Amino acid sequence: MKKVIISFALLCLMLYSAVGQVPQQFSYQAAIRDNDGGVVANQMVSVRVSLLKSTADGEVVYQELHDVETNAQGIISLPVGAGTVETGVFSETPWSESIFIKVDVKIGDASDYSTMGVSQILSVPYAIQAGNAIQGDGALGNTVTHDGSMWAATNRISINENTVEIIAEEGHNPEEPIFAVRNSAGDIVFEVYEAGTRVYIDETAQKGTRGGFAVGGLSDQTKLNGVDFLSILPDEVQFNILQPVGKGRPGGFAVGGLSDQTKELVTTHNFFTLLPDSARFTLVDNPEKGTRGGFAVGGLSDQTKGDEDYVYIDGDHTSILNTLNALGDVTIQGDMIYGGSISTAPIEDEDGNIYPTVKIGNQVWMKENLKKTAGLTEGTDYVAYDNDPLNVDNYGYLYTHTAIINESLCPAGWRVPVSSDWEELFIFVGGAFWTENTASVLSNLVEDSPLWNDLNSTPTNISGFSALPGGESLNDTGLGWDFIGEGDVASFWSLMNTDGNPEVVSLRGGEGLIEILVAELLYPIGYSVRCIKNPVID
Repeated sequence: MKKVIISFALLCLMLYSAVGQVPQQFSYQAAIRDNDGGVVANQMVSVRVSLLKSTADGEVVYQELHDVETNAQGIISLPVGAGTVETGVFSETPWSESIFIKVDVKIGDASDYSTMGVSQILSVPYAIQAGNAIQGDGALGNTVTHDGSMWAATNRISINENTVEIIAEEGHNPEEPIFAVRNSAGDIVFEVYEAGTRVYIDETAQKGTRGGFAVGGLSDQTKLNGVDFLSILPDEVQFNILQPVGKGRPGGFAVGGLSDQTKELVTTHNFFTLLPDSARFTLVDNPEKGTRGGFAVGGLSDQTKGDEDYVYIDGDHTSILNTLNALGDVTIQGDMIYGGSISTAPIEDEDGNIYPTVKIGNQVWMKENLKKTAGLTEGTDYVAYDNDPLNVDNYGYLYTHTAIINESLCPAGWRVPVSSDWEELFIFVGGAFWTENTASVLSNLVEDSPLWNDLNSTPTNISGFSALPGGESLNDTGLGWDFIGEGDVASFWSLMNTDGNPEVVSLRGGEGLIEILVAELLYPIGYSVRCIKNPVID
């Protein structure tokens, strides 16, 4: 076969605008002649096009094949980028670097390609390069973001003459951070949410400086001998407040309302004020707008959404998760309740079962579920969960409606509670707005026991009520008892509501819910009974 010579030239860039998309290809023509200069006319040729990076013998970043027929003048026209791909991705060609085009040709049935030439592409294909550039219009201060296929202007990070702003998009999930900073290990160290800011501290460091957060003076930005006005470490939080010499207002620290971000003083109310001689929290309650104002201290090592509050204060109550130590006197003007070993006198039922009791506010409750069987019919009035007597030790029996309407079910002077009794209990433990924070109320009522499969929050049992998940029973087929909810729910009878209907009060640990529902009496159902002492009538 005669040697062929290819002469080629990049003739034009095909610039399209259909549907706003830039085609990832460009066109060129080549004239193929034999070694005598004769035209290789009207013949099938196979052309291999390679794009090389940096030099004429550099790395092949893209390669494709074309099978075409020369015309009467020996000319072929090819769309580079639209051939059969052998190597690489055409749209990822690094046009900003030096790119060389190499052409290999195989004529007819020839077995091998012959290299016909290598030439540098001196003009970057503009439309192709534009396909990887910024798209659309922007505004003053916009930055750009990449959506995986192109760059576009965005105002989510805006840089103006005097301000850098980070703006959350409309409909942003308030549970997710607007802005986050991660360390080299990928752990979050700082987050900004719709309604607040969180700083996380590494408490596991064994050597050197421990993880922490500090606020220092502008004049001292060195690590040595500087004074930190605020320092937060795993084992301490410290404020250093400068006191003026002579006259002047003493240094202090205050936290005001999030709703006032103007320079003008709209309100004089501070939620937290720290001065050399006092520290004060001022809480705002708005009964018409849901959750009441409060103050909480949680665990620094827990970066989950379900972290626990070690100290919680609102307008109704103060909760402390761990031990409270007082070096001075403790003065109590209201009622005192006990969740520990101090309690009211125990009570005994007809069967000889002895129950510890607890005073909660103005009420006295049994601390255990009822186990009485005297005068009752098994299977009709009561049943053990799974028909297993061993469950009675933990949960007592599950009683039917026929049993709870028996006035002698509870010991003398005691009774099955009604709806108003339960409401009084929940208000005392969780405040007038307890329905808005049932998880906290539930944690104060349930016992910390492995019998619970799951709990929404850490059980404190601060009330001493000591609820355990005894489950429920039902016989809706008439063929025998079915049992549900052991380990997940503590359900108790409420003898009647204001309409005279019996109810069931369910404490659902994993969901952090307290449900009060009218009891379904179309078929036998069984719930636990927690007796309450009749009030003393003066």
